[in-house]
Order: sequence, then structure tokens, then C-alpha cells
Amino acid sequence: TLGCKKKDTDFYKIGFSQAMSDDKWRKSMNDDIKDAALLDPKIKLIYSDAENNVENQIQQIETFIKDSLDLIILSPIKTKALSPVVEKAILNNIPVIVIDRKTTFENYTSYIGTDNILVGELAAKIIYGKIKTNRRNNIDNDIKTVNILEITGQAGSSPADERSIGFRNMFERFERNKYGKKINLLKPINGDWNAKSIINPLKDLLSSGQNIDYIFAQNDRMAYAAWQIARNYKNKNNIKFIGVD
Repeated sequence: TLGCKKKDTDFYKIGFSQAMSDDKWRKSMNDDIKDAALLDPKIKLIYSDAENNVENQIQQIETFIKDSLDLIILSPIKTKALSPVVEKAILNNIPVIVIDRKTTFENYTSYIGTDNILVGELAAKIIYGKIKTNRRNNIDNDIKTVNILEITGQAGSSPADERSIGFRNMFERFERNKYGKKINLLKPINGDWNAKSIINPLKDLLSSGQNIDYIFAQNDRMAYAAWQIARNYKNKNNIKFIGVD
């Protein structure tokens, strides 16, 4: 679709603004996009890494618009903050492909990513299924309250918001079932997708003596960090961990 107005001698100028590149998955994404661009000599890829800084990313998109690029690929750091500049690109007739994360402005050209509400729902179903099995088999006392801790990703990013919505909405449905009446969702810990962001809040919670039966972390790095932290506390063998990604 980009080729209809191009002469044979022209380049297709594509701008790619990556949210951050501090994990293997995003580094792999970067390599794949760069490799794909190399396959076509008429594609000129302009790569920018926002380094998890919203203002940097807004400026990157502004520059792409000013330079009249043919296509913008964007992994937005935060849902609302990037919406105005995405809308500006669309109004300037520049197609925008949003990947991994969304913006509140939904008239972008295309979204490539997962159903994050479903991710949260599936995590809740796994935990609830385990609770039902344990109680049916009399492993857990029916009187016992099951405490569940959610560790979220970066506030304001669509995966964090949507995974939490799916997770909590599913447990609201479970409350109508006899096995769901003794489930307690603790106040979540807000991380930023990185392990170090949850260390002190989780240590404080475990040190307080709070009993935790399940921890759902919104990515595997935070889930693994939570498991490492919990090993140092007396209730470590009672906690089950769920991580995604």
C-alpha cells in the first residue's frame, strides 16, 4: 500500500520508535525489524530508542512527522501520553502501526500485539482452578481465606492496565461461586516491568507478616524476582507464582 505513490528511485522512509530495549524480547524485536528492512533496498529504516522516557518518544514521533516519513512504527511507553502525537501523525496522512502497546487514540492504522485482558483472565483462571482443586481434595480448609497478590507493570501502559482489568474482573465473576467467596485480592504492588522495582515493596509486605498464597506478576522478570525475594521468608513454601511473557 505504500508503493502506489512512489517512483522507482524513491526510498520508503520508515520510522521506528521503540519504547525501551532493556530486555531480550525487545532486543529481538529490534533485530527482526532491522533485518526485515535490510531485505528491501528501497526501505530506509530510521530507528529510535526512547529509553523509557515519554518526552523522548514524543519528540521522536514529532521528528518523524516533520520529516514526512512514509510510515511510523511505534511501541508507546504510555497509553494516554502518546495519543496526541499519534493522532497528529494520522492527521498528517502518515500511517501508524502500533505494536505491543496501545494508545487511547484508536484510529491508528493497525495494532500488532496480544489481547492483554485475556492474559489477565487466563492468569486468574489458573489460580482459581488450583483453588477449586485444592478445596475439592481437602488440601485447603474451606474456611481459609486465600490471599492473592498482583504485581503490575508500568502504570499507564496498556498491557499493565488491561492485564489488571482482566485479572480482577475475572475474580469478581468467581465471587458468585462457592469457591470464590474466600478469595482476597491484596492491594497490588506497582512495578515498572523490571525486577528491581518490586524488591523493596515486596520485602516490606513479606516482613509485615502478611500471608500470601499466590503471586501473579505481569511479566516473568518480576515473577522471578518475587520468587527470589520470597525464598528468604518463612512462608516461602506456601506461595505459588504465576508469571507471563
